[in-house]
Amino acid sequence: MTTNSTKELKLIHLLWTIMIAVALGGVAWGIMKNELGNQGKDIIEVKEKKVDKNVFEMHLEAQKQQTITFVETVNKGFDRIDKRLENIENK
Repeated sequence: MTTNSTKELKLIHLLWTIMIAVALGGVAWGIMKNELGNQGKDIIEVKEKKVDKNVFEMHLEAQKQQTITFVETVNKGFDRIDKRLENIENK
């Protein structure tokens, strides 16, 4: 019975890892696209709105911090799953 639960937990772990990788890949792609599209500009035009470069950089920094916080939260969740799996295997 533990092998089935172990396989299920590993499958869940794999699926979450893939979903997180896709989400982080999307964030990285968006950041890269913004950086490449705005190199050398002091003012960034987005749909006819002008945003100061400092405001954009503050927003970018906030997005990076949110990503870091998200990754830390997910890692804590995986640690809890690993501890529960160890407890199941030790019984």
